[in-house]
Amino acid sequence: MELRKETSHDLIGPHFPVFPTVEEVADLLAMAGDETIRLQQIARAIEGRPLIAAAVMRTVNAASLGTTRPIQSVRHALAMMGMERTRAILLEMQHEAHEVKQRASTARTSRIPGSR
Repeated sequence: MELRKETSHDLIGPHFPVFPTVEEVADLLAMAGDETIRLQQIARAIEGRPLIAAAVMRTVNAASLGTTRPIQSVRHALAMMGMERTRAILLEMQHEAHEVKQRASTARTSRIPGSR
């Protein structure tokens, strides 16, 4: 029997944007820290994770960045923000993903008969 890695999409289904796993965010952080990986590759990877893409777009289009027109692509957003700010967003998402994982683990444990 072949075992496969569970992804966040397996938990609800492919049609719902779900919170990324700790591992998914760690992979993106590694990409963002690797100077040999092109911006376009990182953008493509982020686009495949809707909640991370939304966080990037929300950040780049915030009034604090002072853009005159809304940025509409993840690639343009990353170019505008730079990798330092992108990594900061990913670190925040990783922290949140870790908290979600802990809550899910606690919820599963509390449903097991005889466990406390």
